[in-house]
Amino acid sequence: MGERLASLVSGEGTTMERVVIACQSGEVPMDVACVVASSPEIGGVRRARELGVPLYIVNPRNFLDSSGETDQELFGLALLKVLEDCGATVVTQNGWMPKTPDVV
Repeated sequence: MGERLASLVSGEGTTMERVVIACQSGEVPMDVACVVASSPEIGGVRRARELGVPLYIVNPRNFLDSSGETDQELFGLALLKVLEDCGATVVTQNGWMPKTPDVV
């Protein structure tokens, strides 16, 4: 089994799109495991769907603590579960804006 790429996106997804196309064409010798978006409303979601790759939304706003801040541990564990379930061996941050939790 070769490397499996996961791309984390928070914006329009233009870089992720180029990376995925390079993988799909064989220019980059990796399978695309998934795209993880930090919000369902970003352009990267549309691009991932158009490319036909598995897409997951892991929104840090869904993991707020009692003070209204992102609970980094819970957010990180949710993100890590998606990456593990997809079999990702390589993770890229293509415009990923949230602080990546230490557990990841």
